[in-house]
Amino acid sequence: LGAFAMGLGGADIAAAMVLGESWIEVPEAIAVIYRGRPPFGISGKEIILQTLGTLGRNTVAMARTVEYRGDAVADFSTDMRFTIANMTAEFGGLNGIFEADEVSAAWLSGRADHKEGASYFRADEDAPYVGRYVIDLERAQPLVARPYSPDNVAPAADHAGQQLDGVFVGACTTTEEELVLGALVLERALEERASAGGDGAVVADGKRLVVPGSREIVARLEANGVLEIYRRAGFRVGPPGCSMCLGVASDRAAEGEVWLSSQNRNFPNRMGRGPHAWLASAATVAAAAPTMRIRDARPLLEQIDRDRYARLLDRPARGAAAAVRVQEPALDLAAAADTAGAGAGAGAGAERADVAEVSADNSRPVAGAAEATGAVEENTEWLRSRVQLFGDHVDTDAIIPGEFCHLTGVAELGEVCFHHVAPGFAQRVRAGAAIVVAGEGWGSGSSREQAVWALQGAGVKLIIARSFAFIHRRNLVNEAVPHLVLNDARFYELVQADDALEVNPARGEIVHLPSGERFQAESPAPIVRAMQQAGGIVAAIQTHGTGVFAALQNS
Repeated sequence: LGAFAMGLGGADIAAAMVLGESWIEVPEAIAVIYRGRPPFGISGKEIILQTLGTLGRNTVAMARTVEYRGDAVADFSTDMRFTIANMTAEFGGLNGIFEADEVSAAWLSGRADHKEGASYFRADEDAPYVGRYVIDLERAQPLVARPYSPDNVAPAADHAGQQLDGVFVGACTTTEEELVLGALVLERALEERASAGGDGAVVADGKRLVVPGSREIVARLEANGVLEIYRRAGFRVGPPGCSMCLGVASDRAAEGEVWLSSQNRNFPNRMGRGPHAWLASAATVAAAAPTMRIRDARPLLEQIDRDRYARLLDRPARGAAAAVRVQEPALDLAAAADTAGAGAGAGAGAERADVAEVSADNSRPVAGAAEATGAVEENTEWLRSRVQLFGDHVDTDAIIPGEFCHLTGVAELGEVCFHHVAPGFAQRVRAGAAIVVAGEGWGSGSSREQAVWALQGAGVKLIIARSFAFIHRRNLVNEAVPHLVLNDARFYELVQADDALEVNPARGEIVHLPSGERFQAESPAPIVRAMQQAGGIVAAIQTHGTGVFAALQNS
């Protein structure tokens, strides 16, 4: 709804709740500009899949804020915007944002409270984006993302007939609009089946599952008969939650099974050990459900009664709210300048990034330290160890699969670190291979802190990568796990699995011992370096108290 929002790990959230403030390395911004009017039935899921397929995962959006703009956006519902902004994580972005407008105001008008006093801002036309990328939606069509990446995108029609073992409609990126549209597609598919001489219903076999996003949505869909359509099509209705998207408890796919899902991620082992996950919108999943084969949903979408669709959603008519008044934010620029720091860029190719504290009441950056503090003493110790080598886009599902996220002990998490993709990882660490070297996008995916704890529990001493996912890197900082950003092609050509490195993590100096070649990693922002030297966020708070972020920034 036009507010900057980003995921954080538990330690960050707890600190913000207690202290009323947090910190951020101010990211670079890109603009994704949508042009044209998408056909009826094209949801936010198709639009973000098209964006991912066109621009790629962990590329132009990596660790940046993504602003979605363009003439097409005025026709996007809040549900469409939610899905697109949510799946900015799959894009690699720190956050996704649409400017608040009349559509936002109309949606807020339907709320019982928390709608008074809203302020509306928008970016200047000459805002300094590091990139602007145009996506044409005029000929948008149903899409699928093939295993094992959300950007491995193709038209659903190109894979018509693909046999499926299961279908899942749900998880956090499947909105109420998608659920209703999926039900109406199912209804038409069942009628089509009956007119061809088959049954007008499907016997439930446990391989068709729908999980609405909240109890509030469940109540509405139950009251208007939408969930009954899913049941008639053989679906089990599960309680709101991650369900198949995380592959936990009893909701998981079996090894070797092929599933079509409206969730947001299809990484290896995401839905359990060894299944093959395809992603699509709820409408495309619904079209495939009766026959368990992928098909193009457009012929079914064309038959839907659009007035009935609107009634089932029971949403306020667009344009019902008064026109909004765009404002300029009231900023204390002098205070902001006083507290801005310099450090490593948040995005690829950046030379610096401002670091500012953000107060919980959103009034202004916090100015100055509460009391004078001494400089943090730099650790000059050198680390020598062998390397375990990984490639690009190693996600948190790979580091610690969802099925183990219930574990609470650091040591036991360490024993299942890389359980599926690199068995024996912890044993190799203990045998002397305690440095991880990886490519782009290390730690992408979820914000789960268990990924960092698993690395700690396994005994990892240092992670070197070309780039880190923003939230995972914050978690590394908060837990004081040494990590370095090194984007030198020569280093990655040179280093091999089991090679020995000698590293000074504090100074960013790296020596490849087999060759003797030396490399210099990027310097982190001062507040990041200070927090690592302090032993992480908990230790820093214990040392500095409520003025911790100002103290660290001024160290």
